[in-house]
Amino acid sequence: GDSDPLEAFGKLLDYLRERFEFVFISESKRDDYRIHGRVILPGIDVEEYGGYRGEHPAAVRVGNTMRQRTLMFDVEFQEQVCAGVPNQVIGVNPDIPGAELAASWEDLKEVYRRFRCMLHVSRQEYEDGYNLAMLEAMATGMPVVALGNTSSPLTDGVDGYVSYDADTLRGRLLQLIAEPDLAREIGARGREQVGFSRLAVDDDIRNLYGTSHFLNIRIIEDPAADGITLTYVLVARPRITDLKFVGNTKYDADDLKKVIKA
Repeated sequence: GDSDPLEAFGKLLDYLRERFEFVFISESKRDDYRIHGRVILPGIDVEEYGGYRGEHPAAVRVGNTMRQRTLMFDVEFQEQVCAGVPNQVIGVNPDIPGAELAASWEDLKEVYRRFRCMLHVSRQEYEDGYNLAMLEAMATGMPVVALGNTSSPLTDGVDGYVSYDADTLRGRLLQLIAEPDLAREIGARGREQVGFSRLAVDDDIRNLYGTSHFLNIRIIEDPAADGITLTYVLVARPRITDLKFVGNTKYDADDLKKVIKA
């Protein structure tokens, strides 16, 4: 009809809020929507992956319709980084010449095992510093070179490589391609990191919410010399400690308290 789309969307959100709890995969996604809800980080079971070999000396980029979503994935910057670097794009990307589609889930996991390393680019203004493909590659043991992003799970030079500079990122890709032992070392650390910080933290959040004591739970990850420091920011659910009645002249306050369910 002629109704205002924004007004209709607001009414839909109000309807959903009354009946459901919103769940988001990251803090930034919740902030974008400006809706109260629970954050459950993506969980990766590293036991379902593994087997990295890296015998193919090339980088891989994984994603769908990346050029159409270039604000998030900045394909032009990706191509600047990959200038002179052997690389392959995997996913539904008809606008990227040479892009291939994985034939199956097992085929995609074999890509992670066979290629030497991954390039991941996501612009902080529009996207988290990781996506499922990046976490899957890390869980396999593939080293990841990524554009800087405050929500990236990588610590530069420890379990991956991170930079805001295209030349630096290109140099890291070429270094990993030239040094397979380094690629295996960095990839192994990345596999340890993603197995801990994603799956274990997800369990912690579920368990804490399960106590019903907390209204909101936020996780802050800070890189440390030997790994990551996790800070759990908890917002307690308010408790009613007393009830007061104003304007009541007919009924005793104790009698009224008996019929209050709060």
